[in-house]
Formats: sequence, structure tokens, C-alpha cells
Amino acid sequence: VIFGVILATFGEYEFSIIGLVITLLGVLLSSIKGITTNQLLVGRLKLHPMVLLCWMSALSFIQCGSISYFNGEIDRFIHYASKLPRKQDLNKLIQQTSDSEDEGSRRIITFEFMIACVLTNGFLAFLLNYVSFTAIKKTSALSMTVAGNVKQALGIVLSIWLFGYAMTPMNGLGTAVPCTVFMK
Repeated sequence: VIFGVILATFGEYEFSIIGLVITLLGVLLSSIKGITTNQLLVGRLKLHPMVLLCWMSALSFIQCGSISYFNGEIDRFIHYASKLPRKQDLNKLIQQTSDSEDEGSRRIITFEFMIACVLTNGFLAFLLNYVSFTAIKKTSALSMTVAGNVKQALGIVLSIWLFGYAMTPMNGLGTAVPCTVFMK
């Protein structure tokens, strides 16, 4: 799989040490998460996936909330959200925009719609984690990692098809390697 990644990225024209360090750190943390999750689900404790998800969610919330606060994301979110129109102001806003523009040429995003999108995203992330933990309990962390690598390779193929990116034969071989490893 590592050989496939090397082939898939060979010839890329943008490289930075900070990008490499962040990538390696992400791989290390992902490996630790997979091993820890596997040990908690099938090891001595044999936790149910929902129990593990409840514990991990609280810790993740603290971690992400702290990083978001110190990075200024929460302030930017509040600032952006305060400028969005509310649902009760929607009819007035539609009338103003329809007077000045063609009907339907502008999409209006309300505060309530944005909150619904954030909550939907959170719910889908919850379902993804639950399914992931259940799959790790039934198979192994290694199986989920390999499946994740194949998903990444298929994502590359899909983006090449959608955006018309030219791929060299070496990049194509590198993208095919994780898929063939998964089939064995």
C-alpha cells in the first residue's frame, strides 16, 4: 500500500516539509486510534460500539472545541451566523431580491438552514463512527485501514474522472495497487 502511495504521488510538483510532517502525524494518530479502538472493542473490556462512541465523543468535543476556540473558528462562525437572515425575515428578503434580480437567480441561506446543515453533518458523522466501530468490532482495525486506503484510491479515480485530470501510467499504477492489495 505504501508503495502504491509513492507511485500515485510521484511527480507531484508541490512538496513541503510541513505537509509531510502533518501527513505523518495524521498517519501516526490514525494508527493509534485504530489500535486503541480495536483493543477497547475486542480486548479485555469488550465495550459496545455505542458506549465507546459516547466516551470518544465527549473527548473529541473537548479537543475540537478547544482547538476551534484558540484558532478563532468559533468567533468567525458566530460572526458569519449573525449576518445570515432569520426565517421570519425571509419573505421580505425574497421580495427585495426579486425586485432587483431575475427570479431564482440567487439562493438565500438562512440561519436556520445553516444550523440544520451543521446538525445533519453531525448526525451523519455520528452514524459513520458507529458503523466504523461496529465494523472494527466484527473484523479488525487493519481491515478498516485497508478499506479506508481503497476508499482514498477510488476517490482519486472518481476525481480524475469528474475533473478531467491527466494521470501518468505510474500514477495510475500507484492508484491501482491499494485496490489489488485489498482484493487478496
